[in-house]
Amino acid sequence: MMDWYDIYLEQINKSGGEKSYMAFKIYHKKKLLKILRKYSGKGELIEAGCGTGIITSQLASEGYNVTGIDINKNILKLCKKLEKEYFGANKAKYVEKSIFNLNYPKKSFDLCFSCGVLEHFKDNEIIDLIKQQIMIANKVIIVIPTKWFDDDEALHGDDRFLKLSHWRNLIKISGGKVIKEYSYPFKQKYYQKIKNIKKIFRPQAYRVFVVEEGE
Repeated sequence: MMDWYDIYLEQINKSGGEKSYMAFKIYHKKKLLKILRKYSGKGELIEAGCGTGIITSQLASEGYNVTGIDINKNILKLCKKLEKEYFGANKAKYVEKSIFNLNYPKKSFDLCFSCGVLEHFKDNEIIDLIKQQIMIANKVIIVIPTKWFDDDEALHGDDRFLKLSHWRNLIKISGGKVIKEYSYPFKQKYYQKIKNIKKIFRPQAYRVFVVEEGE
């Protein structure tokens, strides 16, 4: 199984380089960014598992106070490199930390979000992760791929394309309450070959759960 850092480098290479990769990613995430802004509160945000940091850096460049955490040192170096070259003067705070150790004070963030992260873990781990995120933030946004993705599209090899009802149940067990759901599409511009018409449109390729602490 490839290291996440190597996966990101491969994606960047397949897209035609950093500039092309960044342009596509920002365009692809326009709807998600709009949702994140809507639930940003006073602007104290944290991304749990920031990957290449595109969302974290974009929001920071807009003036939000954003922390991006990842356990991989090389990924964090890549985040800072991309941020320096493609974003504005206001920088994010990148921290080497496990998403299983969110030892921040209770409700110290307005929003905690993760994008394409939780589906890589087992149910009991997902429950633990959501519990921690609910503890440190007023709102939690969870973005996951849906059944519109096929097993051969798994980037890391351990992606779990679960039913939405299963995700709702995991959130409930975690002590969370879903207050809103959104979907947004994904069109494969760079990374995979289009095999059938389903993959061209996929209006619900990604599901977004907005969660707050349950009663």
